Amino acid sequence: MGDHNQVHSPGISINLSISSPTMSPPSPAGSRPALALPPSATSFPNELWSMIISFLLSLDDLLSMALASRKLAVLVIPVHLHHRSLRCRFRDELLWKELASSPAKCAALHRLAVLDRAGDRAEYRVDWTRRARYFDRWPAGEVPGCVAQHADDPLAIGHGTDSLNKLAPSFKGLRHLTMYLPAMCFVKLKDFFTEVSPQLEGCHLRLSFMHPAVTPEHRVQCASVADCMSARLRHFSLKIEEYRSDVIERVLRSFARLLRRCDDLENLCIEVENGASTSYQCAELWKARWLKLLSLDLSGLRMEEADELDLEDGFPSPGPGALDLAEGTPGDTDQPNIEQFFLALHSLQTLRLDCYAPRTPTIRPDSMPSLQAVGLLGSSLEVQWAMLPTLVSPLSDGSYRPIDSLQWDLKYYPFADSRSGTVFRLFCHHLAKAGTLRQCMLVRSAYGTESFPWVREFGKAVPVIEHLVIDPDGIMSFDTWLQLLAAYPSLITLNPTNNGIHQPFLKPFSSHLALAHAEGYDEGLGRSDMDGMGGMGLEMGMGLGIDAQEEDRREECMLYKLSGVCRELRHVDGWIREDVPEGRVAESASKEGSGERSAGRGFLWKRRDTSRPCEGDCCRLRPPYVRERT
Repeated sequence: MGDHNQVHSPGISINLSISSPTMSPPSPAGSRPALALPPSATSFPNELWSMIISFLLSLDDLLSMALASRKLAVLVIPVHLHHRSLRCRFRDELLWKELASSPAKCAALHRLAVLDRAGDRAEYRVDWTRRARYFDRWPAGEVPGCVAQHADDPLAIGHGTDSLNKLAPSFKGLRHLTMYLPAMCFVKLKDFFTEVSPQLEGCHLRLSFMHPAVTPEHRVQCASVADCMSARLRHFSLKIEEYRSDVIERVLRSFARLLRRCDDLENLCIEVENGASTSYQCAELWKARWLKLLSLDLSGLRMEEADELDLEDGFPSPGPGALDLAEGTPGDTDQPNIEQFFLALHSLQTLRLDCYAPRTPTIRPDSMPSLQAVGLLGSSLEVQWAMLPTLVSPLSDGSYRPIDSLQWDLKYYPFADSRSGTVFRLFCHHLAKAGTLRQCMLVRSAYGTESFPWVREFGKAVPVIEHLVIDPDGIMSFDTWLQLLAAYPSLITLNPTNNGIHQPFLKPFSSHLALAHAEGYDEGLGRSDMDGMGGMGLEMGMGLGIDAQEEDRREECMLYKLSGVCRELRHVDGWIREDVPEGRVAESASKEGSGERSAGRGFLWKRRDTSRPCEGDCCRLRPPYVRERT
């Protein structure tokens, strides 16, 4: 931006020198004579110019302008405060000075998001303040860029934490707080959280212990910060990035104690991410009884009522009181009890578990009667055995839960023996009788001869499924998958590009490498010869520069085959089916170059613009996925 007194937009140029008495007039040297303005034009209030600017630029662009020029900050800061929300970083020193100069600006804030560079590269995994789908989590102009992780200077971060501690008493209207921050910042912000936490309704934290400036003292003190917080939260999400189990479990336990006091909690997400398939104890969580909870998302936890930290600190292990409570008689209500935990979730609509259980937990038949979406991806076999058969079974009054979206995992082959087969068929029977399931996601599974009959039987038993996400893995041939998908006659979407995991269905069969492998199998070649053919085929395709076009042609042929099996299919991967009047089919097909493939059909398959969400009825009317239910 060469001239800080000019705001440029396509076809529009506004001179800001008349908007603020603090700005010096533009130099007449080297410029055309200024247009004579009436006296009233030179006295436009800043509020009016702020409203005009807000229509031209996004909030992030405006904030960048404010940080680049103190003159523009006079106009830009009111735009942010007009929206009562502010998204910034710890290193934005100019912004902290502007807020400190006027406590009224701090008091007007309703939402505050403070991100460091490490958090700036991440998406909002859970953001209940925006009722939006997965692809709309970030508004236009706020999509985070790819920046180096942990690139912030610890000294700059320290200035931001000091400023927040000083401004904390002024944030009287703050209701929603989002912070992506290293552990040392969380420790330094103890005064800030103590001051603002009683008035918060939503709190979304991402704590990283991987920052090079984090010390062992910071790891020890993090749990004490959560103990000092007092809140009446309705929305809470916590993501922890750490590798030490003792640190993770102590932080989890502190936040669980905080959340147990939040009787009006509606949305809860706790996620532990450390790159290892390890689960962590948090028995304190299973003591909670949230009657108003609408969505529950737990990842990386261990569904176990005994806690080693309780034993270390002298807390008693679950005793007879817990057994009395499980039977419905008065007992010690301060004991962890997984069965009572889920029984108290009367209002729960969305359940997502990626947890481990050392033994199969007990779930009461009348638990979670309002459940609509279930996601058990990655959960251990014991968790699936406890949840799936119980949640699809009828309640005590004979009615069924209104489950319309189901995400589960077949990688354990839980239906390999005769007993499992009986349970599986009963599971399918209840889903078919309820008649509410419309969407199913089966991912991260190693399909093959063992699971193929069960996936096909599932489709035959529950013919109402309209939306399917499944990972083909390239193990079985495409013709074999056609036989499987024939069991899903009502299918409308198959692995759409906005399914939240972006797993293509046709790619394993259309690529040159997949084609070479298939030819190797057909000709009975050995593994080494087949790998050589795959590499040769891929290199030849790339060398000729036609690999992408060839793949598109193969995928288009596969799509017309799929249409013959699933006649309602409208959206596959990045392809959309468009209905064309009979008189214009030949004309449209000739333009697209697919005349032979579309002959005799009243529709065409076309690639869609994947940079934007699908706005067709195929995706607009489908049930949201578990993580979209916000």
